[in-house]
Amino acid sequence: MRHASVAFLFASLLTASCRPHAGQYEVIQTAALPTSLVVLAGASSVKAYRQSDTCVFVQYDVSVRYPAESVVASLSRELSQLGLLPQASLSVESALLPQPEVEWHRFFDAVRKPTGRVDQLLLSWRDSSGNVTSYELRYTSPSKDPADVASSPANDTLHVAGIFMPAPVAKAWAEFAKASPTPSQ
Repeated sequence: MRHASVAFLFASLLTASCRPHAGQYEVIQTAALPTSLVVLAGASSVKAYRQSDTCVFVQYDVSVRYPAESVVASLSRELSQLGLLPQASLSVESALLPQPEVEWHRFFDAVRKPTGRVDQLLLSWRDSSGNVTSYELRYTSPSKDPADVASSPANDTLHVAGIFMPAPVAKAWAEFAKASPTPSQ
């Protein structure tokens, strides 16, 4: 449960720390993405943008069955070929988890409309300069019942969101995460 809380904190704070707001970001062509932000074959609804001179984002959908092993393998292979090393995350537990675990987390999202169950996987890599590339893989299954714990998502649409953080931003975020209590503390 603690790992799930850290994953939730990671997703919440990471997206808040680099989330583009009106007037603070620019839409960019996918050709302008850092090489670590991979757009997989078959991707649809591709959007790419940059926040000022800091973070760069990409998001898209791919049709793949849960648990998207082919997507995880493709991202891992491509990023490893670029020399990036997987890391647990920028979480408080980074130093405690030398190898990242591929663990899907399930929660009920009552904030977004329509409400639904979310199956989410967070993955991060770091290059030799300290730049961090993270991906959120997410299936959303419409549901009005918070107790819905079906064995797999109700569809094959995987939403992929990637973020590239330059080393100074990644370092500042990691320091903030280490100093912040997790929801289970």
